[in-house]
Amino acid sequence: MSDFTVRADLADVEETVRHLCELSQYFSDQRSEVRRFWKLEISSRVWRIKSSDFDFVRAIERIYESADPLANDLAGKLSLINDTHTWPMVTDYIADIRSCQKWIDGDNEVIAKAEAMLASKPGYDLDYDSIRHMIDLHKKMLKVLRGVDADLEALENCKYLRRTSVKSKLTLPYEHSADFTMITFPNSEPIEFSERQGEIMLCLYNNALNGNHYMLKKVIMKELGTPTSKWADAFRTKSDVYSALIEEHSDQKRVRLKLPNLQ
Repeated sequence: MSDFTVRADLADVEETVRHLCELSQYFSDQRSEVRRFWKLEISSRVWRIKSSDFDFVRAIERIYESADPLANDLAGKLSLINDTHTWPMVTDYIADIRSCQKWIDGDNEVIAKAEAMLASKPGYDLDYDSIRHMIDLHKKMLKVLRGVDADLEALENCKYLRRTSVKSKLTLPYEHSADFTMITFPNSEPIEFSERQGEIMLCLYNNALNGNHYMLKKVIMKELGTPTSKWADAFRTKSDVYSALIEEHSDQKRVRLKLPNLQ
């Protein structure tokens, strides 16, 4: 992955993003390995004894039925963090991968049952080594999936998502950097803002936290130390997204941060 380029809003956690994409390839490779052992070494022999020992065969089948979709889902999902076509929300991505981790306990139960069956019935005409190898592949995948916690925590603490406890009181329809110089709407490429635009957004944000949703434009400019600057000039370069972020009062003199729950 020498030509790897991380998405702009996650530049400070590039190694984490790179590792998650590498894990995507790891799970893809593991899926191929699990399928190879199942189809070439295990399935045909196991099915021959299904009518005489259904419970034994079912325990072995469930290893494949658990390991294959696990590897397939993670191979497809882990690399999405750096998908610049769909631009997934970072918080949604984290939640999705954490939901995959919920499979770990159930899969460990499947493995334990299969291992108990193999130990109690060692005399069938089967390739026991191949079955145990497939189980080992499954175990390793679960261990790697559990280890993804460290990567998800790094994403949660990246500069882009860093929040103070008070700021978490507002729910916005987009993700934003702490200084509002970068904003990402769902399934959209991050939008970069100037330092001054970010300062205005942050001013409106902090004001909204206090319940004073509307502010005079001239008061905002004065608070930012530029009382002679024109409001219209501040967002001239971002006029296409202005209405999605800032709500104008009917008097056109006051503004507030646009929130989905404001009336």
